[in-house]
Amino acid sequence: MNTTIGNDPLRRSLLKGSVDLLCLVITTPLTLLFRLVVLLAPGLKETSYQGFTQLLSLLPDPPGVILRRALSSGDLGNTGSA
Repeated sequence: MNTTIGNDPLRRSLLKGSVDLLCLVITTPLTLLFRLVVLLAPGLKETSYQGFTQLLSLLPDPPGVILRRALSSGDLGNTGSA
């Protein structure tokens, strides 16, 4: 009996969803801080977004990529003018 995750699409999907949710929770403080910076200095939205994603890019590949994706999953990626 093979119990690897790669062979079961449902298990793999559930694991990916769980990891994404955990990363979303982990990045919540950064999201709130980003929103505060944008509220206080709207002209710094794009620069702030780049700074927060670069901060997360200091983490090694898989965790850093997943955390940056979680940070960008909200409207943070929308750096255009409102």
